[in-house]
Amino acid sequence: MRTRTMLPALLGFCLLAGCGGGGGNNSSILQTTNNRGNIGSAGAYAITDLGAETYYYGYYAYPNFGLYRSPGTITLNYSTQIVSGTTGRASIYQNGKLTNLGTSDYSTANAINGSGWVVGQAPDSKGNFHATLWHSGQQIDLGALQTPFEYSNSNALGISEIGEIVGESLANSASYTYHAFLWNNGKMTDLGTLGGDYSLAVGVNIAQQVVGWSSLPNPSDPYNAPVHAFLWQNGKMTDLGTLPGGSSSDVSAINENGQIVGSSSVAPQGLYSASNIHAVLWQGGAISDLGTLGGPGSIAFGINSNGQIVGSANTTVVDNDPPPYFWYYPGGGIGGGNSGNGGAPGGGVGGGNGSSNSNIPPGSSNANPSPIGGGALGRTVKRTRGIGDTYVTHAFLYQNGAMTDLNTQIDSSSGWELVQATDINDRGQIVGFGILNKRTHAFLLTPR
Repeated sequence: MRTRTMLPALLGFCLLAGCGGGGGNNSSILQTTNNRGNIGSAGAYAITDLGAETYYYGYYAYPNFGLYRSPGTITLNYSTQIVSGTTGRASIYQNGKLTNLGTSDYSTANAINGSGWVVGQAPDSKGNFHATLWHSGQQIDLGALQTPFEYSNSNALGISEIGEIVGESLANSASYTYHAFLWNNGKMTDLGTLGGDYSLAVGVNIAQQVVGWSSLPNPSDPYNAPVHAFLWQNGKMTDLGTLPGGSSSDVSAINENGQIVGSSSVAPQGLYSASNIHAVLWQGGAISDLGTLGGPGSIAFGINSNGQIVGSANTTVVDNDPPPYFWYYPGGGIGGGNSGNGGAPGGGVGGGNGSSNSNIPPGSSNANPSPIGGGALGRTVKRTRGIGDTYVTHAFLYQNGAMTDLNTQIDSSSGWELVQATDINDRGQIVGFGILNKRTHAFLLTPR
């Protein structure tokens, strides 16, 4: 099931709000299709704009997509219900409308299954943030591994078609360590680790195969321990290993056929001989390198039941943009709404009015529902498209042994640059993030 969360620090990724991440298969297994898209020519996909992030004092906010992941997600199911983890309030987008889930501010929606059940995180009455399930108009606190629940947090990151939920939870308040969990029948089970202190689960299928990552033993420096992808099933956690020459790996998603996608570090290469990662597929106990779009790195975010994989990969183009600006980045975001008198447009569906003062960031009003992609709290964020001498990154679709740049599959006059593809359903629809009119937008691609 679709999920995305923070990446282990060892892989050296920045965590930037609003630039997507994650992967999984949220499509209903009862409604599968063989639709694989008309790959091969521009215009193979129709593109829908899901809205834009805001900018501040006229400086455009270019996300440094690179191969970075963010705490946010954008994912969809077979019915084209879309949720995002970049909002200040958990919400769901469907039929052109954004609807809040529950009443909790500062809640987050991370994943959705084919029945429209949504999981994420929401605050409890004591100020803890707990894994949460929304379904049939209810908001259900799933608790945490640490008991009693005072000063304990958890987060739900994936959900199966039969309602089993995985994520991470504080497991030991003394050492402040988090473990992967599996929740079913009202009980949260600690899945353990690969010998290190930390683990996290991001996806689960109907066979109760759970995937995630775990730190390895490193007694001298547990906070900088190597991390490896794992598969948990039948009560046992198995190390999925890495590509040859790699030291770390990470999982993004698993489909109903047990195919797993993510990334693995590889030997240093590219500019400055930096350590890089490649998108990978695990199946039948073997790991396969999916390659790149000509640059040094790639990462796979999602896979559907047809085995189609989406993600983000470096191209051969080097971006020599100047160093980034730093500024206070407000709430708002995708779905920020229209501007008031003299203000810049907030963009997107489901937000309220933007600011009427051109010196105040648009999309920052108390819109109801809160916009996907923004967040209610301001924060200081480094925002740039490239940090001098970095490779430009594009969204990709991988199928039949080949990686295709999705920018070649849309109308060349659309004005879009697709940067990250974060999920794909069994109808072949793809969601992700890109650049349109010098701003970050979320998109939906639908095969024609």
